[in-house]
Order: sequence, then structure tokens, then C-alpha cells
Amino acid sequence: MPIAETDVYDPSSNTWSTVAPNPSPTAAPGVATANGKIYFIGGCADSFCTPSSNVEVYDPGTDSWSSAANYPTPNSWEGCGGISGKVYCAGGINNGATLTTANVYDPTSNSWSPIANLPIDLWGGVAGAPSGTLVLSSGVTNGGFTITNQGFSYDPSSNTWSAIPNAQFPVYRAGGGCGYYKIGGSTGGFAPSANSELLSGLTQCGFSDIPWLDENPKTFDVPAGGTVSVTITFSATTADQVTQPGTYTGQLVVTSNTPQSFNPTPVTMNVTPPKGWGKMVGVVSGKDCTSKISPLRAVVFADGKGQKGFSFTLPTDKNGNYGFWAPASAGPFTMTASAVGWIPQTATSSIRGGKTTTVNFTLRPTIC
Repeated sequence: MPIAETDVYDPSSNTWSTVAPNPSPTAAPGVATANGKIYFIGGCADSFCTPSSNVEVYDPGTDSWSSAANYPTPNSWEGCGGISGKVYCAGGINNGATLTTANVYDPTSNSWSPIANLPIDLWGGVAGAPSGTLVLSSGVTNGGFTITNQGFSYDPSSNTWSAIPNAQFPVYRAGGGCGYYKIGGSTGGFAPSANSELLSGLTQCGFSDIPWLDENPKTFDVPAGGTVSVTITFSATTADQVTQPGTYTGQLVVTSNTPQSFNPTPVTMNVTPPKGWGKMVGVVSGKDCTSKISPLRAVVFADGKGQKGFSFTLPTDKNGNYGFWAPASAGPFTMTASAVGWIPQTATSSIRGGKTTTVNFTLRPTIC
């Protein structure tokens, strides 16, 4: 069974430590890093490898977990990577069906969208996001009957896949990392391999630009024996930078053309709600045919009628919770809670400046 324990390695002290446990652990999820957070997408929910569509997000800045919008298809062994603040995933396996489908996750809208399909069906390959592309190599294809050494690279700017050089070793379930490295794996069954290889010409995984963080100058030369001062500016003034009050975390990364390396520096920005803003919160529950009430994973659509630009699509967490901040002038809000298999429910409420307003929903099943 998957275990919830989560451990973190600190290269500066060469030590491991145990952090907050994963609330919904799986085996063989797709894994990606974006915006200073780690995304665990899908995976095997049990020892029978029942595929999951859950997406759990770990924030090392706060040592906390949150849920993101479900992956479009229950999946495991897919290949994922973070590029320019978004998460890209492709391939995988669902109850024996090897997949070609691929999707991108946008944290700003908390939603997944389809992208161009992989040229072949593939699961159990090595994935990474070097040089601003999603790269997958090796794994199982041909409907699950063939271990391949083929590889492909996805370019988000053109929404296209292109072939990369074939790997030397056709394996599946191998480890890997940006650079682009491919380590170990199995040639069949559970027989491990010690073979490792490198696809040259690619850089390390790129770090996305944080819209609320600015550095000046961004590039510079350090004179021998001298110093250079860099001004760091935090900004939360426009919607494309920050849309909601709260705590925002990231990392300041320094690269150089010298043998010296630099550990990323954590950065945190706390955004307080502007004057006249309030918060809308609530819980979406389901009352089943036996009158038992339980929290639901649902979606709440909130449409502000008083001021443009304040409409929200809010997936709940696994406990049915949702919440958002908005100015009082944006109300009243018309809100609809919906979930597959349940009758949608609508409510209207206004936000009060400096206050928290609670609107709960209790949905009934479509069929009893």
C-alpha cells in the first residue's frame, strides 16, 4: 500500500528530515515541480494499482499539503514536468490501457487542459523538463506489450512533439532527472538494471519566472575581488501577479558559468486583503439516499454581479472546503455548487468588507 510519509533532503547539511505526510498517497504518480511546489499527479491508490486522478501539492515553504484540480483521467506511471509555472503530463496507464493523452495544469485557474497527444502510447518512462520542454524516454508501449527505447520532446510554444535520439537501454520504471539523465530501470518483470545514461545538450530543469518577484539587475559580471548589489522587489499590484490575499512562496535561483554552485534562496510574500475586501468560505456536502451527510469534492462557480473581473471557479478540497477574497463592491455573488452524480445547488450572497461570510451547500444525488 502507498505510504504517507514524506521526507526532505537538505544538501547544505547532508541530512534527511520527515515533514508533513501526504494526505492522499499513491504509488507511481507523475511528479513535477512548479512555482516552488511539488505536484503529485494520480498514481496507484492501492496494491492493485487502482488508478487515481487526485492531485496533491506540497509547499516546502509552509510544510503543508493542498489539493489541486483532479487530473482529467485516472492514471499512473505518466511522465510530468514543470515548465514556466505550469505542469505538463503525458502518457500513463489506466486499468491496463496505455495512454497517448497529454494535459497541462495552470495553477492560476486551477484547471487542466488537453495538449497534443504523444506520438505513441507510453507508460513507465523517464520524464523531465530540461530546456523548457517536457522530455519522455523509454517505458512500455504498443498497448503494454513492448519495452521501448524511443523518446520524445514536447515544446509548449508550438504544442508539438518531436523525436529525440533513442536511448541506449530499453527499460521501464527507471529513475531520472533533468540534464537529461536516465538511471536504472528494468528490462522486464522486476529485474533491476544498473545501466545509466545521459542525453547531452540539455540544461537543468528551468525555473519559471515568478510574476510578483523582480530582480535588478538580472544578469551581471562580478569583478575580481568585487561585489554586485542586486535589488529584490516584491509586487502584488496587478491581477497577473497576485489575484488573492495570502502567503506566496518561491525560490531565488542563481546560476553562473563557474564551477561554483548556489543553493536556491527561499522567498515569501505575505499579501494582506485590501480595505473593503471580505472573504467568502463554505463547505460543499452531499446528503445521500440514506440521509447521511459527507463532504464532497465539488466545484463552486461564483459570479460577481457588482464589479467586473471577480468571477471564480473554485474546486473544493477533499473535505469540501472552498474560499475566496473579493471587494464588497463585487457582490452580490451568484454561486453554484456542482459535482458529478449530484443535483447542482445555487445560492446568492454578498461579501462584507473586513468580514467572513459563510455559504454552505448540501447536494442531493441525482438518483436514489
